[in-house]
Amino acid sequence: MAKKKANGGSSEIERMKKLMRSVRYRGIDQTSGYDRDPFVEAYSEFSDLEKYAAAVNKDPHNLGARRDLFGLIFGNKDAHNGVSPEMIKQTAKDFVDGSKENIGRYAARNFDGMFDDLDPKALESMLFSVQLYKTGKDREHDDLVDTLAEFRQLREMLEKKDIGAIRKYALESLKDEDLPDPIKGAVAHLAKVDDGMAHMIFDAKYNALNAIIAQALYNQDGSIDEAKARKLIKDSLDRAREAYDDETVEGKKGDIWKDVIRPYHLELAKAYYPSQRAEYDDDRPTEIIKMDERELERRKLRMAA
Repeated sequence: MAKKKANGGSSEIERMKKLMRSVRYRGIDQTSGYDRDPFVEAYSEFSDLEKYAAAVNKDPHNLGARRDLFGLIFGNKDAHNGVSPEMIKQTAKDFVDGSKENIGRYAARNFDGMFDDLDPKALESMLFSVQLYKTGKDREHDDLVDTLAEFRQLREMLEKKDIGAIRKYALESLKDEDLPDPIKGAVAHLAKVDDGMAHMIFDAKYNALNAIIAQALYNQDGSIDEAKARKLIKDSLDRAREAYDDETVEGKKGDIWKDVIRPYHLELAKAYYPSQRAEYDDDRPTEIIKMDERELERRKLRMAA
């Protein structure tokens, strides 16, 4: 039995090695300067890759997702036949990881042009998507980073409707309130047994943080203050780059790039893509767009072409 399994595994590996010689998916050229059309086309394919990878990771027996994945990567939707669920998932992971690296390096190379060209909506999206870092030098920056981090934590609690986390946060924040101990104790008791009281304390803190952020980053008309938002992002990224430059151990430098710096460039590409896609579509002949729409409709019907 063991010998049969080993041979089967070896056979599958040999098959995958042959498939790798016919890879169609290339991704973006990370060494090139910014060019709208290649960027849009590569990022569109990357979005599809992530979608198919998520589908096979959830269910590697999903026939439609397997066909779409191998069609995108190898140009042959039937190439998935006979490939084990484990190999399907591993192939998806490897190509997604490699694509993230390509896109991250590409956006890093072209950061200034892409970042400076972000429209207000995209800039705001990036600001609230990346992990901001303290500088250790600029107190105003660092305090705002702490406020944004706490606000994001509270927003996630609300989105998840996690009453346990909301109650715990409310009780912790109550300790810092300037109230007489008897009143503070009575309110804390109510918050422990009543969801409404827990929410009331939580909401007061949430609204206070929101007001601080609005004053620090938004104009009176509710629009994002672009100069302040850009500075906050760039100062955070510059501090991360300093940490990268200061590190002398190659393995740790690699970790800083992958886990600390690269996410900024991936979010930049994600935020920049919609406006570039809109321009790209505007410049394309109507018939080509309609052809793409017809192809998409056929895909929904599980047609191969």
